[in-house]
Amino acid sequence: MITLANKAVMGLLGILRRVHNRLTRTVQQIPRRLLARPLLRGVAPRFFSNRIYAPPSNRVLPHVLILRYRYYSQKNHALGDSTEKQMLEGTLTASRLATFDTLCWDTDFALSPFGDWRLLSECNKLRLDVIVLSSYSSKNNRQPCIETLQFLRRTYYIPIVAIVSRR
Repeated sequence: MITLANKAVMGLLGILRRVHNRLTRTVQQIPRRLLARPLLRGVAPRFFSNRIYAPPSNRVLPHVLILRYRYYSQKNHALGDSTEKQMLEGTLTASRLATFDTLCWDTDFALSPFGDWRLLSECNKLRLDVIVLSSYSSKNNRQPCIETLQFLRRTYYIPIVAIVSRR
């Protein structure tokens, strides 16, 4: 038999659980918010915008950077490559319309802001014509934040094609 005191304790535990979950989510987002925005607004513009960014004039085909997942399943790597590899890279290879490089969210990227810095350095090194973001979600810490993408558009004038994920 449940007494009034038991109901009160269960209700209080439910409230504490919700508060704990909310605080945990907020604490997990703090490093991304604190580190990414000041670094991009303060250091990155000074470091990257002084460089002349233009694709090489001797390039015959456009060069694309594809950001995708490496594996079909994040839990079971034995299932093989992701479908994005066949759909994006396979199509570009077969059609010979562009050259491309690949960065993978799950193996090549680090948590923000280090993944953002990696993307900026790759763009600076490769002199890209287009960036394709496959399965992009701004809530995923292993993918670039919106400020990084805005910085790339504003500073380097690189078109960004995002295939958005609802995760």
